[in-house]
Amino acid sequence: MSGFDPELDDVNEPSMDDLASLYDEDNELNEGSEGAEDTNDGMINDPYFPDVYSFVEDFLLGLYPTTLADQKQVNWNKWWYKHEFAIARLTALWMRYEQLRVEDPQAHLETFLRVHADYHMKWLMTDGEFFSRTKRTNQDACPLPSDARKDFEDQ
Repeated sequence: MSGFDPELDDVNEPSMDDLASLYDEDNELNEGSEGAEDTNDGMINDPYFPDVYSFVEDFLLGLYPTTLADQKQVNWNKWWYKHEFAIARLTALWMRYEQLRVEDPQAHLETFLRVHADYHMKWLMTDGEFFSRTKRTNQDACPLPSDARKDFEDQ
């Protein structure tokens, strides 16, 4: 597999602080980490993959292979890095992988695949999900509509 070298001007790589801010104080990533090589904020000191982009490009995509003949049927968006919902899920996967790698080196890969990767990748790649509709042309995602803020402001 080749390294990730994005040629993007409009996409900034999230910092470790940005990634950590995706989780609150009840986050599973911070539980049971005694003895792990992590920092006080629950982040791994020496991650195997330096960022979510390397994790996806150099590792995760290889776990969900296809053939050239079937590539058009696969529900994957090669512009995944431009979508917040994909970045959130893939970042969660990266962080969980790094934690499991440190805490359970003997079984981390099996646990990661069975419990975490397959679950999140189904949400990204299943027929009817966003990537199934945007795999050929990149389209912006629209958040679900809500009037809650407007209704509360009117009171």
